Amino acid sequence: PPARVMAGAADVVQTAAGALDINDPAGGGFIINGAGSTTTLTANIDTDSGAVVIDDAVLLAANVRIKTDNAGAGANIEILDDSGGGSVDSTTGNTFSLTLIAGTGAGAGNITLEGDIGASDALSALSITGNQVILGGDIGDSVGSAAGVTGQVTINGTGEADDSTTFGGTYYDADGGFDLTADTGFSLAGGAATGFLSNNADIAFITGTIVLADGSHLAINTGSGGGNIALAAITGTSVEDVILEAGTGSVTVGQIGTDAASDDINQVSLSGAAGITLNGAIFTGDDAGTPGDVTLNDPVSLGDTLAIDTTDDSSGVDGAVTFSGTLQSTSAFSQGLTLTAGSGNVT
Repeated sequence: PPARVMAGAADVVQTAAGALDINDPAGGGFIINGAGSTTTLTANIDTDSGAVVIDDAVLLAANVRIKTDNAGAGANIEILDDSGGGSVDSTTGNTFSLTLIAGTGAGAGNITLEGDIGASDALSALSITGNQVILGGDIGDSVGSAAGVTGQVTINGTGEADDSTTFGGTYYDADGGFDLTADTGFSLAGGAATGFLSNNADIAFITGTIVLADGSHLAINTGSGGGNIALAAITGTSVEDVILEAGTGSVTVGQIGTDAASDDINQVSLSGAAGITLNGAIFTGDDAGTPGDVTLNDPVSLGDTLAIDTTDDSSGVDGAVTFSGTLQSTSAFSQGLTLTAGSGNVT
């Protein structure tokens, strides 16, 4: 059976100098049932394929690893808010890292963080490896526009058929950028405009399509410096907007929108002084009278033969297509471009 800590109304503090290792051959795990106060972690927690559940707000007093992996398989890791907790912060005035490993292949566990991360005191880094990853809150302080991680946020998927990452918040701010992998894809489920920000560092959704839930407009901004943006593909649900701003860096993106008939993306604006590389088509549609304009604010290179279609399939207003810089193929005479704007302008 899993080891249990019942906190009552008190804080839970891990005070031992060494890591907590639970080597139960039956896969015993570790459960902390807090009462909406705090659980302070000062060392690692490792299990032999046993789940780790912390139902409390977590404070990091050291660089901490929670690991349920055993030869690629693993068990779930959950930091929950059933008692009013679920957040993860460093202890006051400090910045510590959190590493979560629930397996790397077949049989890997899922990872759930239900609260905000670094909203009060930032983490130095966040690394997550698991099958289905759910981040229910924000990273950082949206009110104070403060980063929740001073370094990089890394999410490593397992490559399994149901490998995915869900973002339930609307504000994700990491100074060191984001390096995200989920073969099945990413879901933005916050239901409102959702931003990913860095401080001149790269933001990459390396594999998998980003699916925007109803109202989850996507905005990515790497700052005014050289952070690059790289995305595999984006689809919407009910004509969501896509704004990608890379400062002096570059933007590389695959297909935006499902197809010409779906009209699941509204307006698209791409900016990156080092260049914009399009590896897929762009399909937009009207949103209650707001046309699906496509604005490409810097030099564009075509990574494939593709189309940009801003016509609305439901008798709405057709969008404009605007190129503010040069247009070229990535290799001579190899790529073609078809522009379909209906009654919209092409500039």
